[in-house]
Amino acid sequence: SESYGGPVWKLAAEPKPKGDEQRLVAACDDGTVRLYTVEDTNVGGAPGVHYKRALNTIRSRMLSAAWTADSQCIVSGAADGTIHLLDAESGHQLFRITAGTGGIRAPDAELCVWSVLTLGDGTLVSGDSSGHVQFWDGTHGTLLHSFHQHQAGVLALTATPAGDAVFASGIDHQVALFKRVQEGEEGAGAWAFV
Repeated sequence: SESYGGPVWKLAAEPKPKGDEQRLVAACDDGTVRLYTVEDTNVGGAPGVHYKRALNTIRSRMLSAAWTADSQCIVSGAADGTIHLLDAESGHQLFRITAGTGGIRAPDAELCVWSVLTLGDGTLVSGDSSGHVQFWDGTHGTLLHSFHQHQAGVLALTATPAGDAVFASGIDHQVALFKRVQEGEEGAGAWAFV
């Protein structure tokens, strides 16, 4: 299928498809997050990837995307240092986070949010071009914890299935581990670099 948004920086498959329909999002160069459905030959429709619609448009490249664990929302990171939480059904933006500026090496440069991740408890995690890994409250978009363990851009994030450990890696050839060290009232605990 055509992307309808130029180069695609990131694809993310829906973690909990409803029925036979698998959804896919693409973070596109034209500043949009685009939604597709994937049809299986056994379902009866035309097999393949089918474009549905654009969910959000900003004036910067979308570089990263991830679904929330419940498949209700999509998180995207952009080349202008912003993170967006979008409702997957309506496409409306629920909130926008400004992750920061270009960092120590280039304070006037735009910050690129290269990677985003969602945890089962709703916590959002971002990795950016300044080497920061940041943990955000997924309900209000407030910063919970910020770590600067990398000397260059963080390109990849992943978590354990339980969501109690997050791994980050990037340009500096390092893999960093962050672990949840205590549980809070609603399951959101403090995070530490291990």
